[in-house]
Amino acid sequence: MVKAQKVPDTAHSPELNAVEIVYFNHTNGIKQVHIEHDAFIYNNGRSLADILRNDGHVYIKQYGPGQLSTISMRGGNASQTQLLWKGFNLNNLSVGQTDFSLVPAALFNSVTLEMGAAGATGGNGVVAGGITLNNSHEIFEGEKWNLSAGMNTGSFGRFAGNLSYNQKFRNILISFKPFYSGIKNDFPYTDADGNKKTMTHASVLNYGGLGSVEFYLKKHHLSVDTWIQSTHREIPAAIVEATHVQTQDDKTRKIALNHARKSRGWFYKNRLGWFYDKLDFIQSPLLTSGYITHNFLAETVSSWKVQNFNHSVAINASMAFSENTGYEAGVKQLFRGSIGYFTELSRPHKKLTCVSLALKEELNAGTVSIPILQTGIEGHLLRLGKRGRWGSGQKTFINYKINAGTVYRFPTLNDRYWLPGGNPFLKPEKGYTGNASLIFRQNIGQNRNFIEIDFTHYERYVYDWIMWQPRNGYWTPQNLLAVWSRGNETEMRFEFGKKIKYHSKWLFNYTLSTQEKSSLENDNSIGRQLIYTPM
Repeated sequence: MVKAQKVPDTAHSPELNAVEIVYFNHTNGIKQVHIEHDAFIYNNGRSLADILRNDGHVYIKQYGPGQLSTISMRGGNASQTQLLWKGFNLNNLSVGQTDFSLVPAALFNSVTLEMGAAGATGGNGVVAGGITLNNSHEIFEGEKWNLSAGMNTGSFGRFAGNLSYNQKFRNILISFKPFYSGIKNDFPYTDADGNKKTMTHASVLNYGGLGSVEFYLKKHHLSVDTWIQSTHREIPAAIVEATHVQTQDDKTRKIALNHARKSRGWFYKNRLGWFYDKLDFIQSPLLTSGYITHNFLAETVSSWKVQNFNHSVAINASMAFSENTGYEAGVKQLFRGSIGYFTELSRPHKKLTCVSLALKEELNAGTVSIPILQTGIEGHLLRLGKRGRWGSGQKTFINYKINAGTVYRFPTLNDRYWLPGGNPFLKPEKGYTGNASLIFRQNIGQNRNFIEIDFTHYERYVYDWIMWQPRNGYWTPQNLLAVWSRGNETEMRFEFGKKIKYHSKWLFNYTLSTQEKSSLENDNSIGRQLIYTPM
């Protein structure tokens, strides 16, 4: 929804007297899961991987506390889910994915999962879905400043601490969040010979901070966010190994500049970003490997409204430079650009509440994507009861969501250039997906008590799925001809109580992801679950 409103609310002081510009999100019909601030408080000192694993909507593969953690959403692999911050994609350019153990919960307030066809709005790689991080300030009405601190301790040498400082100066808000976390991981285990031992060389140290400055002016909103972080990890030995000396150092520097403006019924938003990532993998004092990447990004969005229709045009461009010891000598360059058009029809209080259509075309290193189409419908089938103080205003309602579209993903730099095994002739992944949801909610009494059931069925068919497999003595990426992913997601929540609230959530998810076609004769993998993809 495109709208302009006064900033004052529960999170913004009325003294700011500024205009906040909010754009419609083009995600009608997509299943959205919001993980609120409470979950980040409960997981103080932990990572985004812990929050997502405990929430249960996605599958997190984790190699021990603080070690590599990757995601699988709706039968997809880690490269088919994008992590977004301030409108920018955080997935590493070399490997095409994010290590969620490196994303500290202390820096953020909430997270939103979008599960479904979001290729036209999310961009390259949003095949299974996208995850958006939120690090908005925490100045509440009547406050000029606040300071909070957190600490977490636990078994096996775990310790973490963080601070959050927020200050308001008339139309300026500043926020600073430093953090520190470490764990020795000296847990006991039984080796292959049955001997009791203690894990060694498995510690993790992670520290850094996020700072932001926001300017609220009459027709403008400007924010500058800086994220700095360093991580040192000792790679533990496998159970069958006697010793291990490998370590990994990760460093990241991220700067995001966002500007929004309202003028005569038009709304503009501009973004600039610079992301720096460095990894050093030390196998021995004389043998090291790693990469350095610089990614420069820019985007401009113009939005306007005509009667009940919202319109938006977005243009995006990025230039990346990557130097990797796994590639041939020299720096690899990657240029990407895209243009998209979005429209939305909003009909409040009608059964057909919102209809949206999005179309996007992207250029990646000289290759043009298939036309990316995204359409969605959502509304309500049934609403009973008078408007009141609780829930959505009705006592009983049944809502629906339908979303469908095409998806795509270009090969990563590792897919193309890694030696040995890189395949410069890989085709981009492309396919189509859709989901349908029914949401039933029964509000009880006037204490905001409720029962809610959300059922979703989804289907996704992807051609030229990219997967690394062993061939000719080394691993190499290959295009599988077709992969069919499908499944059901059921969520039940209820909350009751007046002075003391009781809340419960139950999740039942079932996902299949099978290979349907192959270029090999008598391929036994046809119709079977993909390797490395949990069912």
